[in-house]
Amino acid sequence: PVLPAFAGHVPASLKSVFPAAKITSLGSWAGFPEEYQSYFLDPLDPFFDKIQKSFLEEQTRLFGTDHIYGTDPFNEVTPPSWDPAYLATVSRGIYHSMAAVDTSAKWLQMGWLFFYNRKNWTNERIDSFLRAVPQDKMILLDYYDEKTEVWKLTNSFFNQPYIWCYLGNFGGNTDLVGNLAEVESRMEDAFRNGGSNLWGIGSTLEGLNVNQVMYEYVLEKAWSKGPTDVDQWIRNWAVRRSGKADKNVEEAWEVLLNKVYISPAGNSFPIMNVRPGFKGHTKKSDIPVEYENKDLLEAWRLLLNSDSKERASYRYDLVNIGRQVLVNYFSVLRDKFTVDYEQRNLKSLKADSLRMMELFTDLDSLVGTQSSFLLGGWLSDAKSFGKNKKERRYYQKDARNILTSWGKPGQRGVYDYANRSWAGLINDFYAVRWEMFIHNAMTALRKNVPFDKDAFNSTLTPFESKWIEGDEKYPNKPSGDAIKISKKLFEKYAPEIKRNEMENF
Repeated sequence: PVLPAFAGHVPASLKSVFPAAKITSLGSWAGFPEEYQSYFLDPLDPFFDKIQKSFLEEQTRLFGTDHIYGTDPFNEVTPPSWDPAYLATVSRGIYHSMAAVDTSAKWLQMGWLFFYNRKNWTNERIDSFLRAVPQDKMILLDYYDEKTEVWKLTNSFFNQPYIWCYLGNFGGNTDLVGNLAEVESRMEDAFRNGGSNLWGIGSTLEGLNVNQVMYEYVLEKAWSKGPTDVDQWIRNWAVRRSGKADKNVEEAWEVLLNKVYISPAGNSFPIMNVRPGFKGHTKKSDIPVEYENKDLLEAWRLLLNSDSKERASYRYDLVNIGRQVLVNYFSVLRDKFTVDYEQRNLKSLKADSLRMMELFTDLDSLVGTQSSFLLGGWLSDAKSFGKNKKERRYYQKDARNILTSWGKPGQRGVYDYANRSWAGLINDFYAVRWEMFIHNAMTALRKNVPFDKDAFNSTLTPFESKWIEGDEKYPNKPSGDAIKISKKLFEKYAPEIKRNEMENF
């Protein structure tokens, strides 16, 4: 287990207690107001060592230690200085403060910051920051290797140990993403050319329960002795999911391998899960799906033709793939709504709105058959941390906030970062926002006035705030027959999806 060490982050108010302490703001993050800024205590300040000693000694007393400490002083924030000599002083000071308490200490550091802010984290600065720590006493997580391999940009992290990591998920998003063939190629390349300081394989995901195939593959790959035949591996995976050799399941996974799992994860914002708009209110919500939804629909059809009905993993896959088909199809319906709005076709607009809202209801019923897709489970887990009613409400509010605004609604722009297509969240949050949007758009059309996007967004803020503060009870146990519901929805939507894709809405 990796435990934290003191990285230098302190509240600004510490300055009022220790006025001589060298404390500097690390700047804003993601648009949060100044009151939420992080502040940094200089490692050369004698107070730094005192805090580190007190913290590590108490933590070790409570939990013991395996001598590996996760410490990230500048992740997604701006150091007080970009001078290489200063950066070296910081990392040297942090490490020595650990080693003074635990002579066996190793520092585990995320490599994400070098990718995230590559413009400022030049190789000269990275080299100074890493090499100021004694050799093999800092281990880097090369955080997002399916997308950008920092080891290739930094001479293998200037010979400090690193772990090749597959990220695969941002915020717990529930989109199907990944690329087995690319991951296979990159991992083999790292094994051959990554240097002797490649110490292991890891995963840095921000959420589970959607793309298990990718994580199974990556972590199994750590034990391989040579290249993996990806096609054979996926056939074996199909047997594991269905419990037996099943031609339909095998063909479904071949379709998924070759036509769907073809791109790495990004910040995935499905249109139905973001603040509504005619074109998408966030840039990321307009990122197109790189595969054809008809191919995913074909995989769903093949799974439905299987007779592996009782296998839990099969039923999960059936729902997961069907869920994504419907999520993707919502974008088609939204685009048709936009076209009809622009053409001032009120009759078609009404029909579009009914189909859009009906899809929310159908999707909620489908994902409600699987425990992995239940808002109620998430909220129940959060509330279980509380020892009394006040604490339970606090943790529930925090859990709702994480899924939606990440702050006070209306104050900042990173809404829906952790969006998820979950039962309860679909019907009571996403659908309500879209219903409000549809009503406002149709009202504007009837009154022959332009749609006021800013005014509409201001109406969303009270709703979002109220939902975050809410105490509604959501089921934490699945309900409904996954196979029956999947079959019903496939028969309902498959002809429509094929027809609309041909019409190219």
